[in-house]
Amino acid sequence: MAQAYNIWATARWLNRFLAERGRLSTEFDQLEEADWADHAAWLGRQRGDHGKPLSHDYRRCQFGWIAAAVRHAQLLSLPGSTNRTLDALHAVSQRVFRGGNLIAQRRVQQRALSREQYDELYAVLAEEWRRVQEGERSPTCRGDLHALGACWLAFHDGLRPEELNVLTIDDVRADPIHEKHKLHVHAPNKDPDMVPIDRESLTILNAIVDVGRDGRDALDTRLLFVRSCPRPAILTTESLNRAVRQMLQRHDGHHLPADLQLRDGRKSLGTHLARGVGNRERVRTIMRHAWASTTELYYRGRQELEAASGIAKAIAGEVSRLSSAYRYPGQGTGERADALEQVQRHPDRDVRLAAHCFDCPLLAVWASKRHNFVYERDEFQRRAVRAGEAEGERDFEHAALTDTYVTLIDRRLSQARSTDGHPGPLRRRRPRRRQR
Repeated sequence: MAQAYNIWATARWLNRFLAERGRLSTEFDQLEEADWADHAAWLGRQRGDHGKPLSHDYRRCQFGWIAAAVRHAQLLSLPGSTNRTLDALHAVSQRVFRGGNLIAQRRVQQRALSREQYDELYAVLAEEWRRVQEGERSPTCRGDLHALGACWLAFHDGLRPEELNVLTIDDVRADPIHEKHKLHVHAPNKDPDMVPIDRESLTILNAIVDVGRDGRDALDTRLLFVRSCPRPAILTTESLNRAVRQMLQRHDGHHLPADLQLRDGRKSLGTHLARGVGNRERVRTIMRHAWASTTELYYRGRQELEAASGIAKAIAGEVSRLSSAYRYPGQGTGERADALEQVQRHPDRDVRLAAHCFDCPLLAVWASKRHNFVYERDEFQRRAVRAGEAEGERDFEHAALTDTYVTLIDRRLSQARSTDGHPGPLRRRRPRRRQR
């Protein structure tokens, strides 16, 4: 079924290409290698259903499905489908779509969440679940259960967005006796499979089933992600992605990407499984990959992630020492007239708001500084707990001091957002007295 759908979708794009050139035909052998190269270039200029350009992998897979259609035509003894077309498709694919694995690896490395971002995402989901439970008693505190469920299934269970769109209430297979709950996943372009889920996933799924009962009755459907209010509607991937981003904005996810998508869930889960499990075949089974080469992308992404994590831990102490020189983080150069005057004497230097403390010697950025204080606070709290109440008293004091800095930064961030990016006057640090 999945193969037939892919061949049908590929035939639609090929017919559009041939119709624009007035060369509609049922014989593949009439197209030369140059024609297939033009088709590959034409696909690069097209856009999908959501207005986005077709990805590199999707365009490369189209040539694979065309080759599969040619082989099926040979089995049926249809005219105009010989190995000549297969050789031309292979030559164009090797020449045009070279370096596809490098592009996929770079995308995995860029979109996969780090360990700290994963912890913050789980904290956001826990807070959203609390809002959902309180919303049953107070409608003003109602959370978005559908965004919570879609994000949980994507980042915790590794479901694809196309699998989320077609989930039905019958796909939830609960096992109250042995507690081996499963979820039947299926998509038009994927083979069906059974995914084991834990008790937390089952609880969220049951809540989604209950909250969307009125919407399913109104629309006469059994799909899982159906909204009941303000009006019944079936939630698509685009609407769920938008709801997830709104959920992160409500909870101020400082270190989470602003453009987080459900598709990033499998990239993040696969990368962390590759780092934690260490067994490539086992990771392939968990992620339901058809080919071991797909799992290899996560192993290479794991190496880059471990290298970045090691560098961050190595410079964490130095970053904390440098950032602690500023009690209040700066937002612009106007807040530091002395530094601005010094830079004006050197016009060849580039002054801008930096993305990290090390990018600019004059500005301490909020996100980086807050992350350093949180890291330092948690570290001293762990030391104090290990040392005990008597020996860890100074560690507790240091943790409380850094927690105060985190509170000051959060207060300043909220002031900046409330004043539309124009904060009020800063409190200046009193100069130290010289010891006589």
